[in-house]
Amino acid sequence: MVTNTPSPVDRRQLVLATTSKILGTSAIPREQLTSLVVDALAPRMAGPEVLQYLGGVLGSRESFVSTSGGVVHVPAVMDSIGWTITVDAYDAMADLLLLDDRTTPIQRWSHGVGKVAVAGGRGVLGRVRRIFISTTCEFDDIDDGGEAHDWESEVEALRGPSGWLMPFADSQAVFTTQGTELHVSPSRRPARPTQRQLAALRVGFDRAHAREVERFTWMSRAGFETCSPDECLLEAVVADRVAFLAAPVAPMNELFEAAGLRARGLLACRVASAA
Repeated sequence: MVTNTPSPVDRRQLVLATTSKILGTSAIPREQLTSLVVDALAPRMAGPEVLQYLGGVLGSRESFVSTSGGVVHVPAVMDSIGWTITVDAYDAMADLLLLDDRTTPIQRWSHGVGKVAVAGGRGVLGRVRRIFISTTCEFDDIDDGGEAHDWESEVEALRGPSGWLMPFADSQAVFTTQGTELHVSPSRRPARPTQRQLAALRVGFDRAHAREVERFTWMSRAGFETCSPDECLLEAVVADRVAFLAAPVAPMNELFEAAGLRARGLLACRVASAA
């Protein structure tokens, strides 16, 4: 018998909180996750009602994403990982962190948590706003080494409180995600990819490529495989999260290159070596 029926708003929040708690940092197949959530809420909500709200939660939030291993709660999976990022001096003067190739994990995390606060050595510095700015993007033919092409595009950015990035301008900083806070600290020493991280990234590439082969079928072919860098990285963290928790992760370009991959814009690729 269902008792203490919550209000519609409370029901959605209850389903959201229960789903997040069940997932933790794990990946769970959607069918199994559905059963677990229904069972957990059985004393308070009827099964069909849980399914209705759960479908909305999983279908409309970037907090929950499907991976090869199942559904994951992105904020939890990405939590407490430090990412080494070079802070552009001009962006720092504008209080901007561009969400581009350099900051792929921060972009994924920020979409999942919603409202973001920035923290430094003195605690919480303030809130961050998501904005879009016009910029010039570069695309080069990474298949056969063709010429680079530029075009105007809109890029998402995080605008933080005044001066939040100035201590790190034109240098590397470590951006660590903790709950809904983005902690920024100096990079004490150069971050180097570990063998365990590289192995996880290669696994992530294989899994993302297998999932996205239809999406990028016009690009992928024998000897030239592609996928989204974003999905590749998420799959890698899901495959071996501990590998990325051990120490600050190297800059994205260094991490991908060390794994034998190349990431640029919307694509990561692996080109087979000539025999």
